[in-house]
Amino acid sequence: MSVNKFRSLTQKFRYFFILHDHLALIFHTVLITIFTATLINLNSGYNFFIDDHFVLSLKGIEKYLPGIFSRDYIIQSSNQAHWPFEYLTYIGLKYSITEVLYFSYWLLSIFIFSLSLQIFTQKYFAQIKWAPYFVVGFVLWGPINLLGALGPLYRAAHPAPMGASLILLGLTMLIIGKKFISWILLFIVFFVHIHQSLLYSIFLCLSLLFDRSYSKKQIIFFSSCIILFLLICYGTAHVLKLDQESSKMIELCLRYIPYHCFAKSWQLSTFLPLIPTIFFSIILVIYMKKNFNITTLYALLPCSLLVFSLLADRLDILFFNFISRRFYLHQFSTFTYVFTAYGLLSCFLYTTISTKKNLTYYTLTTVLYSGLIIISLWFWVTAPSAILETNPVIGHYFSVAYVSILYLVTKHLRRINKRYYFLLIALIFAMPTIKLHLEISPQIIHERNSIAVMKKFGQNIQKLLSKNSLVLIPPSLIWFRLYAQRSVVVDAKFMPLGGTAYKEFDTRMTELSGDWSGIPFLQLSIEKLSASIKKYKPTHVVLMNIDPKINFAKKRWILVMEDHIAGLSLFSVPSSSPIWPEQHIKITLVNP
Repeated sequence: MSVNKFRSLTQKFRYFFILHDHLALIFHTVLITIFTATLINLNSGYNFFIDDHFVLSLKGIEKYLPGIFSRDYIIQSSNQAHWPFEYLTYIGLKYSITEVLYFSYWLLSIFIFSLSLQIFTQKYFAQIKWAPYFVVGFVLWGPINLLGALGPLYRAAHPAPMGASLILLGLTMLIIGKKFISWILLFIVFFVHIHQSLLYSIFLCLSLLFDRSYSKKQIIFFSSCIILFLLICYGTAHVLKLDQESSKMIELCLRYIPYHCFAKSWQLSTFLPLIPTIFFSIILVIYMKKNFNITTLYALLPCSLLVFSLLADRLDILFFNFISRRFYLHQFSTFTYVFTAYGLLSCFLYTTISTKKNLTYYTLTTVLYSGLIIISLWFWVTAPSAILETNPVIGHYFSVAYVSILYLVTKHLRRINKRYYFLLIALIFAMPTIKLHLEISPQIIHERNSIAVMKKFGQNIQKLLSKNSLVLIPPSLIWFRLYAQRSVVVDAKFMPLGGTAYKEFDTRMTELSGDWSGIPFLQLSIEKLSASIKKYKPTHVVLMNIDPKINFAKKRWILVMEDHIAGLSLFSVPSSSPIWPEQHIKITLVNP
């Protein structure tokens, strides 16, 4: 055999194994994706056209059905930072595959999240094949809305979790040294969610400042990329009217959704997850010391920025609190918990070997969580209504308790018996079940079952009202736009992000005493309601059947539909617009 032929065979042989490695990576990623999606369904279920779809899907529906929201000033005058999702909705409606597209989008975000876990695990935890499954179980225990942000494992198609998963993949690429891929991901994140791409650019800028492995040419090239990216962001924000007055936007955020951007409005229990987040992230960096370089610190950067921004917000440190609220820096929580999980795994590895140094890590972990358990249980006992907020923290105690048990039974062993691996996997499978039982309440069951009622009410609205109708609703009926597909004066969910629409949103919400609870609207006087009707000229008004103004409405307006199941009534307002012939027909829906 000639030397050239031998080299050719060697190349093919090498190529086969490279391909095999890639196939193995994809195969295991698919398995982790299926595992993760299954646990999410067991835990909280997959949602379609619920929750945030009340906002995310509206512009796409309008593109497919032109004029459907023609009299809706808020929708016509505002855009969202996740605008490509609108086209996904449009394509889905056009070809009648909306559910398939949304489900595929959701699975893709989980796949990207799983790919990050698998790549990171192969780099630092190759000896533990089940490490990604451990991380999934831990993150699923984390609060879904930790510190007002969406986690990377969400239960519906949503641009924010997709962006969080892409950023996690980008950070993973930085850590393993694949810098070019991490920079390409910046522009991909931009097309998913503009705000999150700006957050991601912070990490890339820090990498240019602190990572000495960049050459001078690379620094010049990537700096030019950042400048180009910022120009694209500014231009897009200007075209989409997202370059709003920051102080006004923060004011609206504090007034209507303070949990989303105002640390002072959060209970102390909300901050408890921060302690293990930082602690276990530090453990991760210590564990990676054998392969340590500056990129290892990327595991700490999200946690450090998260804590700093929250403290600046909480303590009202000027300038920094403004930056924190303006750019929603608390959303770093969407991927910090992954590094926290790896930190816990690192701590687990330390505790399998009985040495004084490792015993210190074990002791610190035990003391830390013992204190948190006492505090959390105190919140749980004294404030039962806050159980859904404090409960996710409790999940971490199960993980640490298991680590403690493993330490006690294996402290004299260099290797862990395989049966303990199966115990850990069994615990991860049990986690969603435990959480599900803890979170079930009559109120939640009622809300889930009422979705069908609201959809039915919306379908009846579509049959009764023409497309150019304008409906004044209690702002708390955030589902009305999506299910009824008719223009509304305002609701509490669709808050514009720029232009003049956010000022108009504030004006209308103030006039209608709007908030998420609906209680202030019930207390709104008939005089103020009449003034709003005269100003905005709606064709119809929806009132709750428990509203004291319902008696006045039945005397002065035309009752079009009375739904006792949904607890709502639809009235035609003849003084502001002509009455359509079909509106003379009264429909009454009652419980069977």
